[in-house]
Amino acid sequence: MKIRIRNIISLVRWLQALPLSSEISKERTRFIKMAEPYINDLLMKRGEILNKYAEKDENGQLKMEEKDGVRRHIIPKDKEGQAEKEYADTLGTILEIPLDGNKSKLLSIKEILKTTSYEFSGWLADEYLAWDEAFESVVK
Repeated sequence: MKIRIRNIISLVRWLQALPLSSEISKERTRFIKMAEPYINDLLMKRGEILNKYAEKDENGQLKMEEKDGVRRHIIPKDKEGQAEKEYADTLGTILEIPLDGNKSKLLSIKEILKTTSYEFSGWLADEYLAWDEAFESVVK
C-alpha cells in the first residue's frame, strides 16, 4: 500500500479521536502502532531540518520565540523558504506499507473509512480522498 507520510499523520490523528467499539478499536490501535515508526522518522527528519536552518544560541541550542501564544523555532527569513520546501518534500514522501503482516490492520482501517458516518469538509475532505485512494489497493 502506498500513502504519503502527511496522509498517515492526518489519518492517525483522525482515528485517535474517533469513538469505536472494542474490536475495531483494537485494530485501530494496532494500525497506529504500525504507523509510529514512520511518524517517528518524520519527527527525526524535522529535527534535522530545524538543526540545519534554525538559529542557535551560544550553547548550540535551537532558539525559540513566542508569537500569538505559540512557541516556534526561529528560522532566519532568508532560510525560511528552503526549510519549508525541505519539510514539505519530507511530508510528501510516499511510504510503501507492506501488506504482509499488516493486512488485517489495513483492512480494518479500510472498513472504518468505508462505513464512517463522519461528515468530512474542507481540508479533511481532501485528506479523506487521499486515505480512501491509498486503501483501495488493500483487498481480502
